[in-house]
Amino acid sequence: MHDEVQKIKRRFDKREGWPQLLNYMTINGLRGWSGEKINFNFPIAVISGENGSGKSTILKCAAIAYDSLEDNETKDKPRPFYGSDFFPDTTWEIITGVTINYSIRQGPNDKNHSYNKKDRNWSDGTGRPKRNIIWLDIARTLPIDSTVGYSRLAKKKNIESATIEVDEKTAKSYSYILSRPYQNISLSTTKIDATRQVGVVTLYNKRISQFHQGAGEDATLDLLVSLQSVKNNSLILIDEVEASLHPSAQRKLIHHLLELARLKELQIILSTHSQHVLEELPEEARIFLQRREDKVEVLYGVSSNYALSKMDEPNHPDLYLFTEDQRATFLVNELLRKMNSVDMTTIKVTHVGPSNVVKTLGQLSKDNLLPIKSIGILDADENEKEGCIKLPGDKSPEKQIFNDILANQDATELLAKKLSLSQESIRHELSKSMTDPKHHFWVKNCAKNLNQSGDYLWQTMCIVWVEHCVTELALEKIASELNKKLNS
Repeated sequence: MHDEVQKIKRRFDKREGWPQLLNYMTINGLRGWSGEKINFNFPIAVISGENGSGKSTILKCAAIAYDSLEDNETKDKPRPFYGSDFFPDTTWEIITGVTINYSIRQGPNDKNHSYNKKDRNWSDGTGRPKRNIIWLDIARTLPIDSTVGYSRLAKKKNIESATIEVDEKTAKSYSYILSRPYQNISLSTTKIDATRQVGVVTLYNKRISQFHQGAGEDATLDLLVSLQSVKNNSLILIDEVEASLHPSAQRKLIHHLLELARLKELQIILSTHSQHVLEELPEEARIFLQRREDKVEVLYGVSSNYALSKMDEPNHPDLYLFTEDQRATFLVNELLRKMNSVDMTTIKVTHVGPSNVVKTLGQLSKDNLLPIKSIGILDADENEKEGCIKLPGDKSPEKQIFNDILANQDATELLAKKLSLSQESIRHELSKSMTDPKHHFWVKNCAKNLNQSGDYLWQTMCIVWVEHCVTELALEKIASELNKKLNS
């Protein structure tokens, strides 16, 4: 995770900064939404889900939460967004019965208001609070020469009339994101139309306009220019933030947005289909939309692995097992290898996020609301939940495995043999690591002291634990549940 995430967390968790924030909203009566609540738990929120799941609807509803803010320097008030801008009545459908409720932080207080369309017109009741909004939809990725009104600017006889230099920080960010040494980035206007700007860069001593840039270069330059002078506390909405960018550039763009969010206390809401974007943001920033029939299920903290997995792979398994994290995934795979009555080739184990996500997906699977057969696998210290089974034991995986191996002479001996260490050093370091009150650090601390990688130590401990500490009865119980689901 990028350093900027930790910097934001330290301030945001203490409620330091971000005096303007859209806390949450509920959407009812619009495009399949029926009162579901969307929480924004981090200054940057990233929304993922299949096409048609409702990502753009959330962005548009966020855009109409506020009235526009007057520019104190020019006394100019930009035109605000209205419901009719995004959800117009058409020849084929009339939108009625819509209510969007908002909770908004304004300084030390949280205030509620609603925006609705009961019949013909949209109404904001007591009035919307004011805030600067920047809306960047997927149209920003259109090549400049295909954008209405721009093609005539490219004519050779056209004469450049004015140039505005892009600030140095934005220019450096542009070079960082695309990994190219751009210089002298500017916005140029011509005598044909002084209102339309064309980006011009110098690359390897050659001047290049947006007419001859790649789609990713073009879109990224427009996005950065839009944000270079953004006001503090603004709300930024970006649809498909990764569009036209290669994976490394996607990650670096998120780094830039994180820094900008921290420095100017911005709230940024993104939509994405990219695993790389999700991986750069913490669990509390991730929102996943799961369509089930005519309703939307909102999940928080899902893993990038689950959010972007293709549920209909060419050779998809017969059963998915959902775990909380990568450690649990490896442990479950070891348990499966020990079960002679279960065909591992028909099962795929994947981590999807924290226990609440596992439980939600397990319940959806039990209710036959997922397009695949699946079971949630919970840590042994979690409460029971329909559609889920628990790992053997009664403790979290780290506590269970560390304690069981220390208590079993054969397990300690095998672990020492596999790591080429003495049993005395193994016992000493396991016991020492367990003195840390945060059990999630046990593996890391122990691995460091034993001069091993954390992943290798955990995997080896799982193999040893399954071999010597898990009873046949516990394995048979899990195998029975899996076969029951496979044969259902």
